[in-house]
Amino acid sequence: MASYPTHASVAALTCSLAALGSYYLYFKYHHQYPYESFTTHYLLSTLMLFISWRISASIGMVGVTPLMCIASILTLFNYILCARNDLKEQRLPHVNTLIHNTKLEWQLLFIRMVIGFIFIQHFTEKLFAGPEAQQVMLQGFEQLGFTRPQQWLYIAGLIELAGCFSIGCGFLTRLGAIGVTLY
Repeated sequence: MASYPTHASVAALTCSLAALGSYYLYFKYHHQYPYESFTTHYLLSTLMLFISWRISASIGMVGVTPLMCIASILTLFNYILCARNDLKEQRLPHVNTLIHNTKLEWQLLFIRMVIGFIFIQHFTEKLFAGPEAQQVMLQGFEQLGFTRPQQWLYIAGLIELAGCFSIGCGFLTRLGAIGVTLY
């Protein structure tokens, strides 16, 4: 009997490929646009890396964990290196400071990533964990009095996914924060 991939393994593979694609675009265009492409590609690739890591861990793909750990350490190292180089270049007299991030902007970028990426754990459990893990959450929704707990489980997962993307990547941040707060 052939084994078919679950929707969670397909999602983990898709997120991994999206992260690799974003890293590829970043390194391809980094020489042409060195300061304009870092933040967008870095945030998207880091988000996809963490999502694929969480989904892989939740479905038991144990062999992927060391690779994702190494990739996460390299991603953090890339962040520190780019922030250090950017702040060092700002001190040079001939450099245009409008295209560089300030120390405060680098700190806010890190805080935004941490706050936004906290939602990864929550929406992956709701959307990709599988029927066994979702059963506990469905019972929780039933105890709260929801008539269609399965539908509300997916709505909650999509709201958390949108909040993760908007806050973590800085895309429509206020709208995402309001949506997550109302949820």
